[in-house]
Amino acid sequence: MRLRCLEAIVLSVFAGCVTPQVQPAPTTAENQHEFLELARHAREENIERGGVIVLQGNRQIFIEIENTIRKDNGLFQQYVDFNRPQDYLTLCEHIDAALSTRTRCEPKLRSYFTAEAAYIKMRLNGLQYISGEERLQLAAQLWRKYEHLVLHNMYKMNQEQYSAAERQGHITAVVHTHDNTGPSLQDEYLSTTIPQIVVRINPDDSLIIYSGICGKFGIMPKCINMAN
Repeated sequence: MRLRCLEAIVLSVFAGCVTPQVQPAPTTAENQHEFLELARHAREENIERGGVIVLQGNRQIFIEIENTIRKDNGLFQQYVDFNRPQDYLTLCEHIDAALSTRTRCEPKLRSYFTAEAAYIKMRLNGLQYISGEERLQLAAQLWRKYEHLVLHNMYKMNQEQYSAAERQGHITAVVHTHDNTGPSLQDEYLSTTIPQIVVRINPDDSLIIYSGICGKFGIMPKCINMAN
């Protein structure tokens, strides 16, 4: 019988929170080994990774789901090369999603992030009117800004893969990684609709796993030696 690690945290419901119908199950040692590998790969690539916990009968599994932002380097270059309107719209969707996330996490910088997002979208649209070296230089500048605003600060799940995971069982929590930081205000917000697990990897390769529901997070007990 698989030994489960009991989650020794009490998560309270704050005023106005609609308690998710599915409560997060305690993570297993197997889950936590998977989280460790997930977090290591995320740190190496400097792009958040994640997935979902699915309950199948009395068995709990972790399914990794692609972060669609991972493909934005190629998408950005594709837009620069071919000026396809759909590529521009997808990049703008990611910019808007990142803007929402960053301003919720750092409300004091709302004006800065809003201005950056507007500038990137405006100048991306303007690429179609210039060519040659000027176009390449502007594209390089915009990519640096896009990378800073979007690429390393957001986990955007592939919806087709999420739907496939739903067909495999009951999703009890969404998981994603953080590099040396705990849950953000955005994570607290997301946990009001579905439980969240934030996997923090520290510089010494150790993990801290946070579980959140209804805007409140606690630290989950360790089932494994996180530095292995």
